[in-house]
Amino acid sequence: MADDAGFLKLVNKLFRVMTTAGEMARDRGYIVHPDTIPASQEAFRAKFEIDLGAKRGLNRDAMTFLCDHRESREEMMVVFNGDESFTFDAYKRLEDVANQAHVGRLLVIIAGKVVATSKKRIDDCSRADFALKTQLFPEDDLVVNITRHELVPEHTPLSEPELVELLKAHSLEKHMLPRMLTTDPVAVYFGLEKGRVVRISRKSESAGRYVTYRQVV
Repeated sequence: MADDAGFLKLVNKLFRVMTTAGEMARDRGYIVHPDTIPASQEAFRAKFEIDLGAKRGLNRDAMTFLCDHRESREEMMVVFNGDESFTFDAYKRLEDVANQAHVGRLLVIIAGKVVATSKKRIDDCSRADFALKTQLFPEDDLVVNITRHELVPEHTPLSEPELVELLKAHSLEKHMLPRMLTTDPVAVYFGLEKGRVVRISRKSESAGRYVTYRQVV
């Protein structure tokens, strides 16, 4: 009975994590096929449940999905890793798979911990101009989509033409805009790099909508 309860808890958690991963990909401008993310926990369980002999589990490898950006056509791979400890060697194996698939960006959603030295090496690799851009997300961080929370205002990353129009309309230079760190949870969600600008729209009782802009630094 305890095993059943633990398995159902895992199903609930990973269904929500995968749902958030799909929303995050779409919010970044990637096209996620409707059949990629099961619409219900029942469908999720039917698609990914596996028999481990003494107990049941979920096939995280089968949860991996690819998606193309609607404008740049860059391909992104989203991987679910169930290791207790995510190592640099594990990352390099994923990097090889991603490179063979010719993807430009890799999101790794991890169940375990990341050794600090491994994370630094992964970050260093990802920062290189020629490198596969990689982000790591603990599963617990994606159980809930933070951008859907009622206290988080709407964030919309601007395209380059939109940024040019904004600066011209207000006679501004980008460095004059208020700042948002790359480590901000919303910036991490959108995968925003230094130099990007975000429009933040808040509800206002007096003005209806109150709009501000921030540059990512």
